[in-house]
Amino acid sequence: MRVFLAYRFDEQQLDKIDTVKQKLADHAKKGRFTDKNNLHITIHYLGEVETKQLPGIRSVMETVRQKPFVIHADSIGSFERRQGSIYYLHVDASKQLRSVYRQTAVELEKRGFDVPDRSYRPHITLARKTILERDVGFDIRPLEIHADKIYLMESKHVNDRLVYKPVFSVPLGKNIKKNKKTAG
Repeated sequence: MRVFLAYRFDEQQLDKIDTVKQKLADHAKKGRFTDKNNLHITIHYLGEVETKQLPGIRSVMETVRQKPFVIHADSIGSFERRQGSIYYLHVDASKQLRSVYRQTAVELEKRGFDVPDRSYRPHITLARKTILERDVGFDIRPLEIHADKIYLMESKHVNDRLVYKPVFSVPLGKNIKKNKKTAG
């Protein structure tokens, strides 16, 4: 199975992101727009794994020491390609996002996964192979996205459509010990 670690969104957050995606689609000559239910922020792409590796991946996710936090998205960007650009919603690479990325990278490498040595550029892919009618400036309202879990997602084709399906999730904050106040 082909998998990746990611943040997902609740229905209200998906609606807001999908509205931004629709604004982009309204100005496109062509493009492959991300299905609403596939919108996510990738933490790490793991590629093909065997079922027997899933418990190890879960344990990686369970080692994360990070409380739930808010992700900020505030503008549309693009990665230019010959066949059309990849458009994305820019996500602020906050201290919390970078921390989860680093913690999972270290643990994945310990378990033999190949983690590319590059800077983390979190984003939400809105469209691929996209050509706009003209250069359009997009003013979008900054979005606040609540991150309270990390997910292992499976990527597969169903009826010739790409589908991202959660395999399992782990709540953030699970591995943080509570401070107990002492009397005195």
